[in-house]
Amino acid sequence: MNISKSSVPVKYRDLVLNIIETAKKNDITVYLSKHKSVKYLSSIKTSGYLTDEKPYKLAVACGKPFDEWFPVLLHESCHVDQMIDNCKAHVDYINIDVDIDEWLDGNINLSGKKLDTIIYKIVMMERDCEMRTIKKAKKWKIPFNKDEYIKKANSYLYFYLHLRKKRSWYKTGKEPYTIKEVWNLAPNHFRGNYKKIPKKLNEAFDKYLL
Repeated sequence: MNISKSSVPVKYRDLVLNIIETAKKNDITVYLSKHKSVKYLSSIKTSGYLTDEKPYKLAVACGKPFDEWFPVLLHESCHVDQMIDNCKAHVDYINIDVDIDEWLDGNINLSGKKLDTIIYKIVMMERDCEMRTIKKAKKWKIPFNKDEYIKKANSYLYFYLHLRKKRSWYKTGKEPYTIKEVWNLAPNHFRGNYKKIPKKLNEAFDKYLL
């Protein structure tokens, strides 16, 4: 752990330690940064990530209030669970034969149909992860506002469609799930598919994430 134990409220410590121990048992390095973002690959700054190739690494930016970085850690830990369970959503994702980050960096071009398939698989994998996150919070009796969490999760899931259109990741501090004017416009229940961004949410993406 790269942050002090005292920065984690007592009632959350057992879960945080469990997340770290589970990752390490599966040869995943855990990095809890004191900064406000962590760098993924060469250019993307984000709140957290789990690499999908060896050497595996789970990283979370903890240089912000606990109630902001803990949900990210919980979410990323569920990506670890997906990997351990070898669930279909995870398998479909790791079998994608194109690196979406190469497309984001402008190094490759993709046809519309190919890009749609990739984005769909990523969104379905993230959707499964978000649903696991809610179940894990309940199992560990972690207090949280379910409707609010699902809205924030949906704003993140729909963001992938926005990313497909703009070919650009959000900047640090402009995460859709941290801006109330954005996430509050997302549905409060998970959808069967995420093929079209709701109109008002799409407008909020254009207004607040640029």
